[in-house]
Amino acid sequence: MENSIVNRYMRLIEPLTLETKLELISKILENLKSGITVKPASNKEELLEALYGAWSDTDNAMADDIISSRMTSDKDINLD
Repeated sequence: MENSIVNRYMRLIEPLTLETKLELISKILENLKSGITVKPASNKEELLEALYGAWSDTDNAMADDIISSRMTSDKDINLD
């Protein structure tokens, strides 16, 4: 059903000029934006509190794997 509605609109839109199509797109975007509610950015402390302990239920073997997979280098780096 919705696909046929879209097809009907496309048949109406096809003969329009580029400027008219762009204006139509602009109006549709305005309409869509008006229906969107944006959540306010949460405060950093709340975010940290929510994420605190997120990895606490992981096995220590995972941490060991991460640490052992790190690569170190003995190359001398000249910063001059």
